Amino acid sequence: MSKAGRIGAILILTLGLLDLTAILFASHRSCAEPVRPDRAAVSVPVLVGPIEALDPPSQPVL
Repeated sequence: MSKAGRIGAILILTLGLLDLTAILFASHRSCAEPVRPDRAAVSVPVLVGPIEALDPPSQPVL
């Protein structure tokens, strides 16, 4: 293996380990912290407006 190939392999392995460490650290932190409503992972859409907007009339409104 050439010198450039060894350097590339070491670089890829190092970046992979750093990425894995970041993922594990982030998952550990998310389990340790209580979930606050303003930082919830899932947002719920809020229905705003009249209900008639969901079911338009069959006759055009003049």
